[in-house]
Amino acid sequence: MMEQEKYGRKVLQRSLNLYLSTTEWITCSLTFTPEQKNENLSTRETMFAALQGTMFIGGSGMGANLALSISVTLTNHLGAPEDSIRTANGACIGSLATFFNEEELEKLIREKILPQGPSKEIRHGQALAIAGLMRYAPTRMSKMDLIEDLTASLLKFMDSDNVQVLQLC
Repeated sequence: MMEQEKYGRKVLQRSLNLYLSTTEWITCSLTFTPEQKNENLSTRETMFAALQGTMFIGGSGMGANLALSISVTLTNHLGAPEDSIRTANGACIGSLATFFNEEELEKLIREKILPQGPSKEIRHGQALAIAGLMRYAPTRMSKMDLIEDLTASLLKFMDSDNVQVLQLC
């Protein structure tokens, strides 16, 4: 095994341990003062950026159960109220797509990303997730015959006045 993969796995495990140990603190933003909400926002954004980087480097060594639980967390954040969280989340979904089980990935995309969500934030998160998929795993998307569906969904987002697709480029 290459040294880079070992290092990537170690960093991924540490990041996930940190993420899992702080999940309650991160998701409980209703009781914070405005200053604490800003700290919470930057902490979540940093956590997603670290998760994205570690998944991109060492995600292939991640167990199936852990990858599945991360996918649930990521889809739960598609409709985050902050743009920066949705953007980081979209990059995470793209990195996840590089190694995620093909059947689970197709299920995730067809059930959570392709159908237009009920709110502006969810639709924007879905568009960012598509951008992440196309950026980090375009070959995999074409092998899975999802390019046409993803393109059609992106065109629907472009027709909507509520989702700014130009930010994705």
